[in-house]
Amino acid sequence: MENNSEPQLQQTIGFDRLIGLGLPQEEVDNLRRQFHLLRHTYDMNTEQGRQLEEEWLNAQRGDENQFEITQNDFLIGLLIGLFGGLVAIIFRESISKKKIFGLYCGVALNIIIGIQRLWFS
Repeated sequence: MENNSEPQLQQTIGFDRLIGLGLPQEEVDNLRRQFHLLRHTYDMNTEQGRQLEEEWLNAQRGDENQFEITQNDFLIGLLIGLFGGLVAIIFRESISKKKIFGLYCGVALNIIIGIQRLWFS
């Protein structure tokens, strides 16, 4: 039997990881308090509370390309705005955030075409 006399490092989870990144303990405690207050969880000093924090931190990382707007997203938004006109702005909450810029450009193009038709007819 091998005697392992090396101290085992306890893996920090949850907001305790922020202490290792240089955040003061009182800031981490404040963040933890606010987090659990907003989520209506009252087990902030338990293992389950730390696990909730850990899951939230991991979810915040997300995909690094999640904010990248592709040409397809822009084109779809542009077409919705162009053919939907000002009515499309009313329903912008139901359109994904990646397509919103294209939507506004399409509405602007729709208005420009409308003004041009009025001006030159």
